[in-house]
Amino acid sequence: GRPGLAAAVASMLADGGAGTRNATELAEAFAEVGADLEEHVDTDQVQLLVTVLAGNLPRTLALVGDLLARPRFDAADWQRAQARRVDEIRRHLDDPLRLADDQFEHALYGDHPYGHPFLGTAESVRAITAAELRAFWAAHYGPRTVSFVLVGDTDGAAVTPAVARALQGWRSTAQWPAPPPPPKPLPPRVVVSDRPGAPQSQLRVGELGAARKTPDFAALSV
Repeated sequence: GRPGLAAAVASMLADGGAGTRNATELAEAFAEVGADLEEHVDTDQVQLLVTVLAGNLPRTLALVGDLLARPRFDAADWQRAQARRVDEIRRHLDDPLRLADDQFEHALYGDHPYGHPFLGTAESVRAITAAELRAFWAAHYGPRTVSFVLVGDTDGAAVTPAVARALQGWRSTAQWPAPPPPPKPLPPRVVVSDRPGAPQSQLRVGELGAARKTPDFAALSV
C-alpha cells in the first residue's frame, strides 16, 4: 500500500540526520573526512555506498554506524526530501524509456511488488509519513539483515572491531523478509500508452521467466 517506501527510507538514511547530528551536520561530517556517500535502490536491494581514503576509514565508520543504527527521520527533513522525490517521479514519467519499462513490468507482475516502480508513485510518496519511515527501518534494518563489504587498503582483523564499535548498541529483531509468491502468468495482450507528438516509440515484448532457483538457471542463461 506504500510503493516507494523502501526507497524513501534509503534516501533518508543518506540525506537525513543521524545520532546527534541533523541532516546538515551529518553531511558536513562526511565532507570533513572527504567521504562520498550515495544510496542505490532497486526492486531487490538497498545499497549505501561510501568511498573514502583509507586513513579516514575509522571516522567514516563511526558516521556510517550512526546512519544505519541511529537514524533520526526528522519530519522537516522528510518534507524536503518528499518534495524532491515527487519531482523526481514526475520527471521519470516524462521519460518514454522509463515509462515503457514501468508499464511493461506492471503488465507482467500486476499487483506483485515488482509491478510498481521502486521509486513509487507521486500519490504514494505524498502519503508517506516520517513515522512510517521509522517503522519500516525498524522492521527491516538490523544486524541480521545488513551486510558490510569493505574493499581497499584495510585489514579485516583490524577493521572488524571498528565496525562493531560503530554499530554498538544496535538492537533489532529484523529478519530477512519472506518474498511474496510469484505472480501468475497472464494471457498475451497489447498495452498501449498514447503520447501524442512523441518523436519515437518504445516497444517491449516479453513474458515471465523461470524462478532464479530453478535447476535450469545456467542452461537458460546460456
